[in-house]
Amino acid sequence: MIAELSDVTLTVTVADCLPIFLVDTVTGAFGLVHSGWKGTGIVVDAVAAMTARHGTRPQDVVATIGPGIGACCYRVPEERAALFAERFGAAAVTRDLGPEPRLDLRAANAALLREAGVSEIGVVTECACCSPRLGSFRRQGPESYTLMCAFLARA
Repeated sequence: MIAELSDVTLTVTVADCLPIFLVDTVTGAFGLVHSGWKGTGIVVDAVAAMTARHGTRPQDVVATIGPGIGACCYRVPEERAALFAERFGAAAVTRDLGPEPRLDLRAANAALLREAGVSEIGVVTECACCSPRLGSFRRQGPESYTLMCAFLARA
């Protein structure tokens, strides 16, 4: 979702996936995306949409990758790891934390943002699965997981 109106609030819910906040410091346009393993890459589409609709230049965007599952906990089958590494680079998959490969959604999205021309990227490193303060589908299970709500608006 993208906007530039001051009376609009963008919201997404996540429960391991990443909320990614985008703010154009020049035009005032802003965006908020929900990025999990299937949606990795949506952040590039959001920056492109901000450019097309609001004249955003990627170098004017400040991005923040919000809390979500970390590579410490995101174990995946080898096939998914291979696909992810092929699409988003070797840094998007960690293999040194145990026998199973792990996805690093933060690294994948940060690399995509840099490739899109965004240089100011903040990353919340707290893992939703490790932290009982955050909602996590993997930690809490399908019957009782807590959703986190991310929102972004102009003042």
